[in-house]
Amino acid sequence: MPIHAGSYSVLSTTNTAVPFWPLAPGTSVEAATTLRPPLTADPVASVSVFDIVIQMSQDNIVTKTEAAPNPPLMGRTTQEGTTVTSMPLHWDDASSRRIHICFAVATPDEGVPKHNQFEGTLRLKASYVKASGQTAHCVLDVALRIGPRQRCDDLFVFYVVHHVPPQRYCWIKLRAVDANTTKAVASANVKAEVLRDNFNNGFTNINRQVALETNKEGYVSCESRTTLALPIDWPILFRATVPSHSAAMGYLPRAHMLRFTKDHLKGNTQDAPLRPDNMQLQRITTTQLANRRFLLDPGHGVVYGLAAARRSQEWFGAHLVADRIAHLLQTRHGVPQENIFWTRTAGFGLIEPGSVNAAAAPETGAQRYEFNLSQRRIRIRNGNPTLLALSALLLTRHSGDTNAVLPVGADDRARLLQINTATINTIVARINQQLQSSHRRVQPGSVRWDVTTNNYVYTRESTQTPPGGNTPPPQVQAFPITTQDWFEVDDAMLEVLADRSARWSLACEIGGDGNFQTSARTAMRTRGFVDYARTKVLRYLQQGSPQAYFNHGTKAWGPTPRLAYINGIDPECDLYLSIHLNAGGAAAKGQVLLVSRTDPPNDQIRLAKVFVKYVDPCGLGLRQGGVAAEEPNNPAAMLSAQNQRREKYTYFELEFMDAAHSSGGQGQYRYGELIEEERVNEMAEQIVAGIVESLLNRQPNLDAVTYRSTLGDPPLW
Repeated sequence: MPIHAGSYSVLSTTNTAVPFWPLAPGTSVEAATTLRPPLTADPVASVSVFDIVIQMSQDNIVTKTEAAPNPPLMGRTTQEGTTVTSMPLHWDDASSRRIHICFAVATPDEGVPKHNQFEGTLRLKASYVKASGQTAHCVLDVALRIGPRQRCDDLFVFYVVHHVPPQRYCWIKLRAVDANTTKAVASANVKAEVLRDNFNNGFTNINRQVALETNKEGYVSCESRTTLALPIDWPILFRATVPSHSAAMGYLPRAHMLRFTKDHLKGNTQDAPLRPDNMQLQRITTTQLANRRFLLDPGHGVVYGLAAARRSQEWFGAHLVADRIAHLLQTRHGVPQENIFWTRTAGFGLIEPGSVNAAAAPETGAQRYEFNLSQRRIRIRNGNPTLLALSALLLTRHSGDTNAVLPVGADDRARLLQINTATINTIVARINQQLQSSHRRVQPGSVRWDVTTNNYVYTRESTQTPPGGNTPPPQVQAFPITTQDWFEVDDAMLEVLADRSARWSLACEIGGDGNFQTSARTAMRTRGFVDYARTKVLRYLQQGSPQAYFNHGTKAWGPTPRLAYINGIDPECDLYLSIHLNAGGAAAKGQVLLVSRTDPPNDQIRLAKVFVKYVDPCGLGLRQGGVAAEEPNNPAAMLSAQNQRREKYTYFELEFMDAAHSSGGQGQYRYGELIEEERVNEMAEQIVAGIVESLLNRQPNLDAVTYRSTLGDPPLW
């Protein structure tokens, strides 16, 4: 049974109702002419036919069910040959919300003075239920023009049943072409959507979007209709993908953003629908970036140096995305590994084995121990130094979700001595110097791990026999060290420190309230956080790492060291990308690129606009237009003027991790969704598509596409 979703009417240029003949879809001009009743004094010599497909948006539209007309022809509820001034909008399939209308209007014949065409307005009316529960009415006006005895059947209207943007529509024809050959790209899937902004403009709950495709001439179309009616005064996104059995021969996704104005209303169906710049799709084979350089900066860290901002769950999601970006740049776009730079975001703490679940363990350890990264050695800096305590720090492993302490084997204890022969010899020489007056010394080769006493010991022996007496028996002594003694650390010991730090990070470094921490911790364990974090800590410190990685202590860099590293890369990178996940509560949603509140460079905003077109991780739209100034009470140091690369720098807040899962599941946080492999791959693909466009083929005239801000601040674009 048809669903009544609104009505349509036709207005003249003077805004008065025009009688029209409702017809079944597909009716020809000849058939429409026979349906018109012969009138004795009829000055009209002909009729012309409009055949239009309408797609309604996903809003909560007010509908009612009506009996099917008799005869059951959509658009026919009047007697044959009778004119009307209004007709209902019906859809039969609620899932598609697609409506097909057809009607005839009287058109002057060629001999009639003044004009020989019909010119007027199609007015669509529908209502929707607002979030408050109130009903609002939404009227759409789009220009119509047609000559005598013509049939116009190339028209498609995307009816956004919502107050914003203004409900005046223009007609456009948009073509997709190969960026290198300018030949048409057929069979591309194109999603056209009204820019969704989740900040005080009413577009907070759903995306207003419609699925289209390109025809053999490359024109974006719906049901082969290439003349599209879309709203003015609001950015419209066209996201195109091309199915391909061969990834090597396929196209990258391409996003195209347009904004139409009242100046475009004159374009209509008969003389000149607006023809914007072509949407240029890049073949993957033409997107090689072998001579380009990139900096990737996943936000926060493992054992983050800025203790007040510890959020290892955010680092995990951001680093997973950055890893995938690096993989795509290398394997698909030919970027050499040495052309991808990373800030050091995974560090380790000098966390004692019994403190793996203590929040302040890295700071406590930093007071007791000192680690020299460049020389890979460690010392106890205060308190009562013992080699036993140092070996426990360097050799104790843990297991399971409870971080249970595992016993250290005798071979591992002995290895600490073996790799530190020079240090042991220096200490032995010092002991011998102290024992010289008592005619005692360290027995050569006696420094060892003693399983009986569970300690490091040496044997003290006499250097001479007293006259007429017996040689004093050897004595086993605890092996002493001081705060000045440095000990070498091998790869296995560094791995122990990295593993304990990853475990501590999972136990103590997750932000948010208790419920979120529990949920995030479970998701991180499932995704293999400990192994991943340990691997990244070691990767940054492997042989061949930049010397800068060994500065600023053992913890993950805070903003100041990161900025120093970014500014110091020479030659400069082509792009610098900081990746973060946002936080804002259960109802928060949308991605945003942040810039400084103080004079952000115009080129930084231009670059951000490119990424606005692509990045929408969960399909939840944008926050504050997609480009926003940092919050006054939460400034980001990376955005300050100390960042000398801001014109090539982007700061992503990809989505709200502490919000409800986008599927609406009870008790689920979006964070678990954001670290799923499929979602990580999607975010990386979106960012890489933006990278390619920004470096190789930016959309022409993107500066002219502006956002109408409803915020207190001036719009950034």
